[in-house]
Amino acid sequence: MRAILLILIVTSIISCDQPSPVEHDIEEVTEAPIIIQTSDELDPSDSIVKEYPLIRDTLIIGKQKFIVFQSDPRSDSVVNLTITNSLNEIIYVHDYRASNGFEFEDFDGDGFLDIRLYQITNIGGISELIMFDKAKSKFRTIENFDNFPQPEKIENTAYWYSYHRSGCSGANWGSELFKIENFNAIQLGRIDGYGCEDSQRPGMVIYKNNKSTEIELAYIKKEDTYYPYERDIIKEYWNENYKLFNNFNSITYRSESNSLAFIELTLLPNSQFYLKMEIFSGMEDDEESTFVESRGSWSNTKTGFKLTFNPSSKIDIKSVFINGFQKLKPYKYIDSKTVEVNPYFGFLPIYNVLCSIGD
Repeated sequence: MRAILLILIVTSIISCDQPSPVEHDIEEVTEAPIIIQTSDELDPSDSIVKEYPLIRDTLIIGKQKFIVFQSDPRSDSVVNLTITNSLNEIIYVHDYRASNGFEFEDFDGDGFLDIRLYQITNIGGISELIMFDKAKSKFRTIENFDNFPQPEKIENTAYWYSYHRSGCSGANWGSELFKIENFNAIQLGRIDGYGCEDSQRPGMVIYKNNKSTEIELAYIKKEDTYYPYERDIIKEYWNENYKLFNNFNSITYRSESNSLAFIELTLLPNSQFYLKMEIFSGMEDDEESTFVESRGSWSNTKTGFKLTFNPSSKIDIKSVFINGFQKLKPYKYIDSKTVEVNPYFGFLPIYNVLCSIGD
């Protein structure tokens, strides 16, 4: 039967070269609760309590100084990650200690250091995050952050994406797009990658989260199943398409480099859109390119958006928005002036030219 003894001890100064994933400073801290766990079922030789000095460091936020400390993960006694202020008062105690150490980093790029707690799990890359609430001058745990392993920030945005293996020796994998709002990590979308030879749906499946529901938006089949560079695929997809997953009100698609046409499709915040096309395929040196411009209104749908061209538009929808590229069908024709668009395949083929989201 396991006995838990709660002992209050006064910690002392320790050497900063104690084993730890992150180097930490030497600082005095105040009293900290320590839980020593023993067991009647252990052999006498195994019941010896192993202790290592506490891991601690100094955290500066603005003009405020804090001490962050916890027990060494190798210690039998447990001191959860604890924060004290300049008066040696305990102002925050985490639910756990970091089983693989902690470090300071400006996770969200706001100019203030945050605390990352790394945990050893069978998934890999799991961490927790503590941020300083400047409005209330206190530390707060980011809820649900540990649902997103190995998070990577999308540069110059307030969005991150995760990566984790999902079985079959890493051939199956997953990635989630998320944001942090009101000290809560919120999932916006998800990619499931299936690379096993026996996968029923080899390729990628794209999902979007809408409050408490999740909608499957796109399935991109892959014939040879295995993804040798899935991390690059994940990075490219989220960097180019993250705007689609958070109730966007403006977005622009531009053609990639090609010899057929320059194309720009822009959805404006006032629910209007315009389509500009400069067609130069097959031109001789003395020929001029052909310009096409059409306008209309747009609205969100469950799987993307709907374009309704103005009545005066002479554009032939089916010759501009063409299904079948790479066996994909991103378009649904409603009538001669209206088309529903599923943009979640990662690009839009417009006039047989690949277009991706631009700045």
